[in-house]
Amino acid sequence: MRIAILLLSLVCGSATAFAGRDFSWPHDLSKCHVYKISGHSYELCAISAPAGDQQRKFSLTVRDPSQLDTQDRSPAALQKAKHKLVAEQVLVPKAGEYLHYEMVTPLDLDDDTWIIQVPWVKGTPEDYDEARSVLYVYDGKRNRFTEAWSSPACTPKCKGQTLQLRGKPGVPGKQVFVQQTVGDEHRSIELRWDGKRLAPAK
Repeated sequence: MRIAILLLSLVCGSATAFAGRDFSWPHDLSKCHVYKISGHSYELCAISAPAGDQQRKFSLTVRDPSQLDTQDRSPAALQKAKHKLVAEQVLVPKAGEYLHYEMVTPLDLDDDTWIIQVPWVKGTPEDYDEARSVLYVYDGKRNRFTEAWSSPACTPKCKGQTLQLRGKPGVPGKQVFVQQTVGDEHRSIELRWDGKRLAPAK
């Protein structure tokens, strides 16, 4: 299994560890990585942002760290500038859910395509019993996210969810495994990537 080349990993913003359970935290919370895709470096971020009183909004973004989102080179403009936005996926929770943004997992399916596990928890990342995962496929040639699959609920007393790939270098097809830990039980859900689509294994 070949994992996308990790060049940089950082938690953005000034949040402290307790901020994940504070829906009124006034700043963005995010986990970002820079990966190679199609021979170029891109920054993938999972973001939890304030959205009013006791509310958060969630998204995935892909940005080009070699470019800024402004042509204005004044000191004031550069201070506010971000890396150029390439693609964005708004993430919509179900009632009572919170994006476990620190555990969002991107892996590469091939040189141009990522699969991204987006874990949702019922409650907060520090205090939950129920969770689920949604898998997105990111097409680096078209700069487009596609929601590909949603897991059954990991309950009761869900302790974690992980994503694994198995395959041979240069071969388009891959096995995709979503692992869920429920109490002392380990559940494994197998899917197949045929080079174009993700579907449950037969």
